[in-house]
Amino acid sequence: MLKKIDADLIGSLASVVCLIHCLFMPWVIMFSGAWLSQYFTHPLFHHLMLVVALLIGIPVFLRSYIKYN
Repeated sequence: MLKKIDADLIGSLASVVCLIHCLFMPWVIMFSGAWLSQYFTHPLFHHLMLVVALLIGIPVFLRSYIKYN
């Protein structure tokens, strides 16, 4: 037999998850900034992000140029 899903329980669980997220996310961002800064300042990171930006940007630019001239 299938049980009916209790909407109140799902709403309460979603509220608790939201509360935990809102309380801890600023701390995670604050502490991860110091920890991740060693990766963001590495020259390889900037080259990798340039390649990713070009792989995303060039097809979008070409499609828009062809469509709108």
